[in-house]
Amino acid sequence: MIGFVMGLIACYSVVVLVMSAFDTGRQSVIFTYLAKYTMSIFLMHTLFAALLRVGLFKMGIRNAVVHVTLGLSISFIGPIIAASIMKKANGWSFSFIQ
Repeated sequence: MIGFVMGLIACYSVVVLVMSAFDTGRQSVIFTYLAKYTMSIFLMHTLFAALLRVGLFKMGIRNAVVHVTLGLSISFIGPIIAASIMKKANGWSFSFIQ
């Protein structure tokens, strides 16, 4: 029961955070940048996060804070870098990378 309540609080917090980001009626620069790579992040985040987790476990790092922090970071940064490289490479053309 406590886990369910904590989940509801977390969901509410995310909704309030996003609503407060759009109070001015304009999209922030960060969201505008991330919006260009939404599909890339959606398709590739698991690959990067799984590879990172395997690497951390192989190195003996089992701290949950490290795994979550680095996992979230690589889930966004990795696909953005990969999509940017594919966008600049000759012969690669994806309709979802603008």
